[in-house]
Amino acid sequence: RVRVKDPEDFALKRRCVERYLDQQCRDVFGEILKELYPQFRRYGVPMPVLRVRKMKTRWGSCLPAKGVVTLNRRLIEAPRGCVESVIAHELCHFVYPNHSAQFYRFLSIFLPDWKERKQILDQNYAARLY
Repeated sequence: RVRVKDPEDFALKRRCVERYLDQQCRDVFGEILKELYPQFRRYGVPMPVLRVRKMKTRWGSCLPAKGVVTLNRRLIEAPRGCVESVIAHELCHFVYPNHSAQFYRFLSIFLPDWKERKQILDQNYAARLY
């Protein structure tokens, strides 16, 4: 339930819900990032700044030069394993900024089942991207 002074102010209600969802995403994604990050530190990956936003076609993106990982807010609806997969994928880009065979071998070191996780995500959640 969302309570505001003017119960007819639907724009304010929407902003309150969006703020709440953004905070939930930052909390959950931040926790997972902190759990996965130590595996990448030994490869010289800096702890990235986490951003959350609406994305139309991607689950995540990163800017290695700026030390930023951005995750799609809708990812919060997916199982934790899928979120881990997207975060690990983005962290791998700090070492391999492309989708080369080396990149996927590197990702497989951390998540040998990344293909299955990606399949779950794409088959069950991709149609609902913004």
